[in-house]
Amino acid sequence: MRRLLFSWVGGADWNARDGKVKEPGPIARTLADKAWGALDEVHLLNNYLERKPAELKKWLADKTPASISCSNAALSSPTNFAEVYQAADQLVRGTQAENSSECELIFQCSPGTYVMSAVWIILSNTRHPATLIEASKEAGVVKINVPFEFSVDVLIERADQARREVSTGPRLDTPEFKNIIHDCRPMRRAVERALRVAPRSIRVLIEGESGTGKELFARFIHAQSSRRTRPLHTVNCGAIPENLLEVELFGSEIEDPLEGATKKNRGRFEQADHSTLFLDEVSELPMHLQVKLLRAIEDGEITRVGGTRPVKLHVRYLCASNRPLNEEVAKGRFRADLFYRLAEDVISLPPLRERGDDISLITNYLMEALSDKLKLEKKDQGPWTLSAGARNVLKRYAFPGNVRELANILTRAIVHAESLEISRAEIQDALNIARVPEDAGKVLERRLDENFDLTDLLDEITRHYIARAGEQTDKNRSKAAALLGFNHYQTLSKRMQKLGIKW
Repeated sequence: MRRLLFSWVGGADWNARDGKVKEPGPIARTLADKAWGALDEVHLLNNYLERKPAELKKWLADKTPASISCSNAALSSPTNFAEVYQAADQLVRGTQAENSSECELIFQCSPGTYVMSAVWIILSNTRHPATLIEASKEAGVVKINVPFEFSVDVLIERADQARREVSTGPRLDTPEFKNIIHDCRPMRRAVERALRVAPRSIRVLIEGESGTGKELFARFIHAQSSRRTRPLHTVNCGAIPENLLEVELFGSEIEDPLEGATKKNRGRFEQADHSTLFLDEVSELPMHLQVKLLRAIEDGEITRVGGTRPVKLHVRYLCASNRPLNEEVAKGRFRADLFYRLAEDVISLPPLRERGDDISLITNYLMEALSDKLKLEKKDQGPWTLSAGARNVLKRYAFPGNVRELANILTRAIVHAESLEISRAEIQDALNIARVPEDAGKVLERRLDENFDLTDLLDEITRHYIARAGEQTDKNRSKAAALLGFNHYQTLSKRMQKLGIKW
């Protein structure tokens, strides 16, 4: 009888593969076990879409003679029960269909989220009878005994219903979804909210700092809506001069006395008829245009500049602001009645500094994209990578410019790197070139999590002020030392040597 192992690939497995931890992940530990490692086939599901399954297969191939398959599973969230169930069920059913002989199924429950573990338990007691195992450093690989029975018919009925909902539900294979690289809880909540509001033609306000992905979310919501066959129309309210913005939005009508006709210019509202209009940085709208926008929303019609006849419209509105719009209302800079019209629902996007391991996910995604974009015309030119020290620098930086700033830092580092592996010093140089100083409040509000390091924070502040002192004194160490409050220039020199700063 052939023995088949099924498992999700968890973060511990990837960390073990990358050498970030000494202990093997649950999958490698299972393959090394004398009792459970005697396998014919290993079938894995990977929802870390920024990672290549071939990398894991190559690493595991040295640990087992069994054949290994690893396929990607695009999940809107690793805790979306219906999607996790569908992916696992399809994998097991497809594998069984390919095997003509009887098979012993083994489900490894340790990797992945609690939902992934629960789905293996459900499948083993319903559609696919299997042995359940878990792996840990303390206990090794052991069998799991579930001390209760499931109502098989009810579970199968609910699972079938869940699969039907997934098949007719959100379209998660679109570029708009794949561009939202995330795994942290705040971003998962934001994506879930976007999925709920997308098919309902309600007005949505997207709030977040510059560079957090507000336009990505607007495109994602539009792509999931019934209007997706028509183009999304975007207007940056802060990028168009105020004297031109009204005509840009509402269009115009101009009488031509020579031809005796009226020249009509369709504005963005009319262009977005029966589609979606995304007003980026809506907080920048001047007051008189806020009034016109309010009337357009309430009446479902606009009047062109210079015109007299209203034009009926059927537009869905998405708006974005890098400042909390309710605070703008409180300060008298934004109309309260317009705010309540625009904010039928609100999606708040967290800054990059509050997204934990998402920084690594986005860094990996950007490094691959930038390597393709910036590589030299050499056949032997491989992709650029970041050293462990370089990654640590990025993890501990606050990114006031968010993802946009991260992309700029990586671009500079790649262009000026002396080898294909970017060092800690090179990423630090790329970071310092266009660093935006944080105010004291933001420095004092850094999150105390596993990435926080007080020494690195103090070093970061020291580098900033040494750089400023160098600029003000034309890099005269004696004068710079005096500006910084050091008693002697040698104190400054020692500090610069320690931090790797060269003048």
